[in-house]
Amino acid sequence: MNNVELEPLFASPLIKTTLDVSCLVDLRKNIISNHSNHTTINDDIEVDSNVCLGLHKKKKFFNLKKSIEHKVCSVLHDLYNVEGIEFYLCDMWSTCCLPGEGGDHHFHANSFYSGVFYPFEDTPSGLVFYSPVEDKFSLDITGNITHNHQFNTPNYVVNPKECELIFFPSYLHHKVLKNKSKTTRYSIAFNIYIKGNLKAPTSSLLINTSIKA
Repeated sequence: MNNVELEPLFASPLIKTTLDVSCLVDLRKNIISNHSNHTTINDDIEVDSNVCLGLHKKKKFFNLKKSIEHKVCSVLHDLYNVEGIEFYLCDMWSTCCLPGEGGDHHFHANSFYSGVFYPFEDTPSGLVFYSPVEDKFSLDITGNITHNHQFNTPNYVVNPKECELIFFPSYLHHKVLKNKSKTTRYSIAFNIYIKGNLKAPTSSLLINTSIKA
């Protein structure tokens, strides 16, 4: 479009990078061990047998937690240009999807940013994100679109690579696509929160840093 300027107004960032992990073989073994009892597809959405919570509190995942926290928090500080507050990893858990299994459409409540680390060489299904403004339009033209880009796409799929780390605002709805391979899909998910004195134009909020997750 000649002489037309486009701006991605109020964009939602999806940040992709890689993470160097020591003892990657041991990490993979620990993740697989977390889900040794998950042997059948979970059809009951009230029972998350394919999720292992609380990894941020476990010693054998401590180095991974610190590596993720350091990488993510340094990027967020640069992205938002803030002072007087800190970002920290408040939750971390592992997930697995058996062949034929996928995830539910969801977002992450009570967190600022969320993310996923993919420590395995092969992650057989992608992670799809849904536009936070899709439901603001009264007309649906998705069937008329000939080429998707950042201004018209209703969703976006990440196909993870080995040791890829992605993170995004927690309000973004997303889900794990159905695993159509013969390989179990594993990942490490986490949430990032804020501590310190949050300042608004007419108020401030001190979040207690002594409270442990």
